[in-house]
Amino acid sequence: MFNDVKVSNEQINPNYKQWVENKGKSLDCQLSVTLLNENQWPSAPRVPLNPTPEFIPCKTAFEDFFGCAAQKKSLAWIYQSGDTDVHYSFVPKPGAKAITVELNISCTQACICLMLNHSKQVKFKEMLDALQCGEEHLKYSITPLVYTKERFLANRGPDGKGKKEVNDDGTPAAVTWNSLAPEDFIAPCLIKAPKRRQVYPALKPLPNPNAPDQGTQIDPNAAEVLKERELKMQLALVRVMKARNTLLVNQLIAEATDQLTKYFVPEVRLMRKQIEVLMERGFMKRDDDDQKKIHYVA
Repeated sequence: MFNDVKVSNEQINPNYKQWVENKGKSLDCQLSVTLLNENQWPSAPRVPLNPTPEFIPCKTAFEDFFGCAAQKKSLAWIYQSGDTDVHYSFVPKPGAKAITVELNISCTQACICLMLNHSKQVKFKEMLDALQCGEEHLKYSITPLVYTKERFLANRGPDGKGKKEVNDDGTPAAVTWNSLAPEDFIAPCLIKAPKRRQVYPALKPLPNPNAPDQGTQIDPNAAEVLKERELKMQLALVRVMKARNTLLVNQLIAEATDQLTKYFVPEVRLMRKQIEVLMERGFMKRDDDDQKKIHYVA
């Protein structure tokens, strides 16, 4: 599993970059891919996504490169596991100098932003029809961009003039599944107190009052997210141990957590559990004299 990541970083991506230069291809965006062997990794759910036209040349170029370098093996793109850096430029007030902010967002969120390059505002239903990623996933993706303090998109409502979520008594209402309606327009807005780089981690799915009561059943989406996060925790722990060779448990957790904060903030309890899993699988071991000390096993 971890060898796949190493090979991707040290061989596949550099070779792909050189291949693009040799072919004289001019691509509008840079692509870095992690190739995972399906036989070695747990099967990941694949969220369907119809990427915007800006992504197609890079995707096609890598598929051409992979076909030449790997005897035309098939590729399955797991879009929800990727992230994208895009530059968002806006003018804070008339006559002012434009401000450019780097946004770290998911592939679906990047497609949402790119659609707004061609239109001042786009209906939620039009986004859904164009991206073909399912209503739940689209709402899950767009919520951090519209309903957080660092938002840079706004829900303009069905008339395009603005929409506020309020209760009958005029007080602000909580954001729910119904806050985003099919006919609502989504449009850019100014980022409040912009930083040089803004990270938009995924939020919990919006509560859906129309969904059937699941009782005490485990949410399958939550289980899939937890599984994906466990893999990321294991990768981060092994990367740290490979670089440091020997560390105290608390130091290992702290350094691995620093690597993961761009995706999510892991619980210490779960990090300790993943350390135990990696020790069982032979990637690391405890010191014979000090149980708080961990050694990397090459």
